[in-house]
Order: sequence, then C-alpha cells, then structure tokens
Amino acid sequence: MTAATYKDNYTLDGRVPFQTGWIPKKNKISHATKLMNEALGGSHRALGELKEAMTTSDAIFAFAHVMRLNFVPDFEAAPREWTDIAGKRGSTDLELPTLYTLSRSWDSGTLGKGGPADPVDPDKPKHVSPIVPEGTAYPLAYMRGEKAEGASLHKRGFKTDFTFELILKDPVGYINSLPGAMLDVALDTEEFDVFSALKAGLTAANAMVGGQNPDGTNVPANPRPTRAALIQALTQLARRTRNGRYIPARGKYIILVAPGEADFVNFQIHNISLSKIQDGNLTMDVGGDNPLSRLTARESEYIAPGQWVIVPAGGVVGRRPVLDHIHLIGHEAPELRVENNTGQYIGGGTVPPFEGSFDNDSATFRIRQFTGGVLWTPEAVIWSDGSGN
Repeated sequence: MTAATYKDNYTLDGRVPFQTGWIPKKNKISHATKLMNEALGGSHRALGELKEAMTTSDAIFAFAHVMRLNFVPDFEAAPREWTDIAGKRGSTDLELPTLYTLSRSWDSGTLGKGGPADPVDPDKPKHVSPIVPEGTAYPLAYMRGEKAEGASLHKRGFKTDFTFELILKDPVGYINSLPGAMLDVALDTEEFDVFSALKAGLTAANAMVGGQNPDGTNVPANPRPTRAALIQALTQLARRTRNGRYIPARGKYIILVAPGEADFVNFQIHNISLSKIQDGNLTMDVGGDNPLSRLTARESEYIAPGQWVIVPAGGVVGRRPVLDHIHLIGHEAPELRVENNTGQYIGGGTVPPFEGSFDNDSATFRIRQFTGGVLWTPEAVIWSDGSGN
C-alpha cells in the first residue's frame, strides 16, 4: 500500500489534532521527532538530549504527539484480514447503524409479485419500475431504514503507565514500542467486532440443511466440508431469497474454518476428477469446470474446530451489503492521549511530566477506539457445525 502524503505533517491534515490544554510548538515536535529517530539509531548524544528534554514541562505532550503522528498512518495502512469478508461503513453516533433502501412495493405494496396484478403490466415483478400510462399519476416509492439485530458500535480502550523506573531505564525503547503494541490491540479489536457480528447471525435459519446434489449425491444437514457438501452449500445459497427475490450468488466466497483446517478444505475445493485420453503415444489429462473455484479458504481463531462458514467475499452480494465493520465518523483511527498529573514542588515550580504522576510516579497513556460490526443479510451466509454424518 502506498504511503499517504499530507499537506500538514504536524496534524496529518486534521487526523491528529493537538491535545486539549497543550499549546503546540511545531519546533518542539520537529525536535522531538529528530531526537527519537537519532536515539533509536544509536546516537548517545541524541539519547542524552532526549533524557534532558524530558525534564521540560511540555515534553510529554510533544513526544505523545510524535507517537500519534507515527501511529495513525500505520493504522490506516495496516492490512486487515476481516476485509476479506466485510465492508466498511461509518456511523454518526453510537446508535445502531441504519441501512437505507428504496422500497419498491409500488402503490403501498399492492401491485406486482406478492399482491394484485398490475393492470397495465400484469407479469411485472414488484422490484421492476411500473409502466406509467398517459395521463396517470406516478406510483409512490419510499426510502426505508433497516436496523440489524445484534449490530453494535462500542467505545473501547485502555490505559498504560510509563513508570519513573522505566523512564530511567529505557525511555526510547518504550516510546518507540508503545504505538506498535497499541496498534496490534486496535487491529485485533476490529477483527473481533466483525466476527462477533457474523457469529451472532449464525442461526438455524441460515444453517445448512440436508439436500441432494444434481448428480444424486445426498448431503446431510450440518455436514463436514467435503467436496459434495461445499457444492450443496453453494446450491442452497443460490436458492435463498430476501423480500421475494433470489439473492445474487454467483460471486466469490470465503469459507472460514478453524486454525489448521484450511489445507483439508483447499484439497476438497481443488480435487477435480480427471479423465485420461490416449491418442497414440500422447496421453492427455482432461478435467472439467470446477464448480468450487469461487471458494477460498481462510482460517480464523473465531471459528470452532469442525465448524465452517461461507461468506460473500468483501461482505457484499450484488449491490447489497452483507457484513460490515462499523466506525464512528470523525473518529476512524484510535486516539492516543497522555495524562499529566504531576503536582507542584513545595516552594513552587511545576514537576516535569516524566518525573511521574503525583500518585504513583507514572505518566499514563490512554487509547480510545470506536468500532463495531453488523450483519445486514444473514440469508447470504451459510454455515455448518460439522456434526453431520
């Protein structure tokens, strides 16, 4: 992924605002960045200057800002495994997100499929725009908001202390390592929220039932992920409907399995029977089209052993979303903050932040993140617990 460029490198074009209560000085931010880079490069001079800089009253805010300037681009550019199965959607508040769609039940749902026939076009299904005869009024359509059960957008976060003892021992290593450690937690949290939304929508209604393949092979309910079972799963997905219409099912799919089980499933996907044709001294292997070529296996720690789940690639079928990660608009990236509660020296004077807090000799860093997940279309997902014989 190409690194992002910014017009304002001190705030990354507003993505990293200055912390409230701190009067920013760009020269201090630049100097803190320079010292950090040089100290990490092994410069003893820079390390000495860095420790000396930590005795100033606003050093902690400058170094915290540098951490955020490094953290946000890394967060935005980081690869995410959940993007294989989910899209992205923003919400303006912490309420359940709403998906707006156009209701095509013309004339309050009385015309077309599922209601009385349209007198002008009696064979028209209700999702098709009706014919408007000369001199007649246009039928009414309206926007409808959908709320998904189990959808969530949470405020998550934690704080960690930068102790006085650690400040004396290895300040550079700590400040350099903390953003990466927080980044790992932030990405893991997104992954958890997406899979929580998905798993909350795995019910008996979208579980795999028993069926028969076109070649006559019988497949039980909740089968293991054999080749015959995977073919039957795609067949059942193609026959599912929502609001009276078939769900588009000709796209790519991801099959999620437990750790250690992807190799077996990939073998089932690609294990095509071949026939040999002998032509004189030439022998040719001829194989037909693979009906499972649209499947790609992925392992996840959130899938139980033996269980498997098929989800549309990218979290969308046709033009309808199936599974989304939710973020709070204006707070897409986690926010890093630092607390400065050092007190005053007896006789006057502010205690430097890196001397630690009044209570426990620590400087405290905090991360806040708004993240969630929503399953809009459970009909487009099929799953099995693997218990079938």
